[in-house]
Amino acid sequence: MANQNIYQQLFESATIGMGIADQKGKIIDANPQAARLLGCSLPELINTNLFDLLVDPTERERLRKSLEQNGTATDFEIKLKEHGNHAGVFLAGATLQKQAEEKHIFFCFQDISSRKNAEETIKYLLSELQNLDSLKTEFLLTVSHELRTPLSIIREGVSQILEGLRGPILPEQQKALAFALNNIDRLTRLINNLLNMSKIEAGRVEIHLEEIELLPLLDELREDFQKQAAEKGLSLKFTLPANPIQLKTDKDKLTQILTNLLCNALKFTQRGSIELIMTDKPTELEFQVVDSGPGIPPEHHRRVFSKFEQFSRQAGPGEKGTGLGLAISKGLVELLGGQISFHSTIGQGTTFTVTLPKISGKRSS
Repeated sequence: MANQNIYQQLFESATIGMGIADQKGKIIDANPQAARLLGCSLPELINTNLFDLLVDPTERERLRKSLEQNGTATDFEIKLKEHGNHAGVFLAGATLQKQAEEKHIFFCFQDISSRKNAEETIKYLLSELQNLDSLKTEFLLTVSHELRTPLSIIREGVSQILEGLRGPILPEQQKALAFALNNIDRLTRLINNLLNMSKIEAGRVEIHLEEIELLPLLDELREDFQKQAAEKGLSLKFTLPANPIQLKTDKDKLTQILTNLLCNALKFTQRGSIELIMTDKPTELEFQVVDSGPGIPPEHHRRVFSKFEQFSRQAGPGEKGTGLGLAISKGLVELLGGQISFHSTIGQGTTFTVTLPKISGKRSS
């Protein structure tokens, strides 16, 4: 008897709506909170049919079938019919149990209107953020295109003067023009990186597959970077298979990926070596760019391929970079159906690994 009184007190003081209905759904008993949530009095709620509270006939039938077939119904997010000024009640669960000769439905529910309103607000804000992101991408694409043409004209003019095509120039003028030309090239690289990143995000990168010989392409890369490495006193080594290797891929995209990785290694390596290793595997090709730089601190590992990231590896004098090269490389590798990863140890260096299937081109955007 004491236990029964305790259970009755718990039932009546519960902060969620609770009740009992017969097998057909007629509510036999309910606690005061159930009536408050529905905006009616307790006497009005008694004898009301549980199933008739549901607005959507489909949900009403789904609840009925769940109880009949499974004996229980949980996590039903259902809008109930409005009683007074209350609506949007969540039917948390119901259980069909047999007592004596009859089956009864034990149910409980609570109002989640505030939570649903918050969810709708979040959905709206996410939609607005996506719209803003699309506008940003369109803006970057437009601005990048518009800036490239005048930059090309300026560069051509400066180059002609620097080469003496417009007449003789003084040594001090030559030095100033060379400095200007370097910064024009730097700005061009920045614009190109922004344009490439924007195209990747907008799904506007076109993949052009062709059968290419890899060794000549890699020889060109080695020649391009040999002078830069020598100027920094670094050893540059390419470890390649002896036999010719062919790959069906986008030549320009692959060149850009490897160029970005080599530039990254060159920028952060102050002493030692940089090595590009290509390994021919049964179903894929593996490219590794290994440097003896300072390494990437573990706390930065998860952000290595994020946009505009600059880490604490000391690059020394020279161009700082845009923080887009690795993000662009990741996007292009994935467009070619491959994967990119890295391993880094502080004080020992970093290895970036790109794997591409023998037939690349995961998708064309």
